[in-house]
Amino acid sequence: MIYPTVIDLLRTIDGNLVSKVEPSVADMSARSAIATIRHILRHVRVRVEREGQILTDDIVELRSLLPTLEKDLRRQNEAEGVALASAIGESLRRVYRPKGSYPDLVSLAEEAHALRELLQAALQLLIRGESKRAQEPGYLALRSQVRSYITTQVERQSPLVELAFTGFGPRR
Repeated sequence: MIYPTVIDLLRTIDGNLVSKVEPSVADMSARSAIATIRHILRHVRVRVEREGQILTDDIVELRSLLPTLEKDLRRQNEAEGVALASAIGESLRRVYRPKGSYPDLVSLAEEAHALRELLQAALQLLIRGESKRAQEPGYLALRSQVRSYITTQVERQSPLVELAFTGFGPRR
């Protein structure tokens, strides 16, 4: 491990803002800027600590859900859906980082974003087809799976904001 850690560095920056900079600043706008910087530093610290696992969990769930959507889109046999199914298949086969390499936040975020974009496009097609498919049990189950994923995603990401900003006063 490299010392000081990234978390140590962020805490040192925050501590110096509080002990050295803030006491010498009288201007309210500048004090407000310091408070905002401190909020951002806490947010970055929480993201460094948790974002990798959040993205990893999100990718696992998306990689489980997207093949079901891919099959459904192919089964509907409509041009737009088949094209999207092909894009889903390609994205699921894509190598986002070389085998055995560290899954850094950039590559995890890139993969999660690409998979979420495909989920969003598939959801739009599902919603547009609702009038024709609303009574179809498989359709309703698929919509339920997508809703469940979205709920879980929001719950996973909420600590990134909540832990960084709750209870620390006003923000810009």
